[in-house]
Amino acid sequence: RSSHLYRHQRAHSGGRSYICTYCGRSFGSTFHFERHQRTHRGQRPFRCSLCRKSFGAAAELVTHQGLHLLEGPCRWVRHWGGLG
Repeated sequence: RSSHLYRHQRAHSGGRSYICTYCGRSFGSTFHFERHQRTHRGQRPFRCSLCRKSFGAAAELVTHQGLHLLEGPCRWVRHWGGLG
């Protein structure tokens, strides 16, 4: 619990100790810093199980998968024929 309080207090005090060496942007948590670093490195570890498209953040994958439900197969599925 004390770690949650510490992070919360840092958010209000402007404490951002993680600085991107590529662009200089700063972050207050390792999670957000590491997620940002993947954009510079071209890492996209989150792959859609319905098509071959991959994403740098889990939230982007969840949004994409929701589109499969709303709109049907995306262009990736139509192009590649899915993974199955």
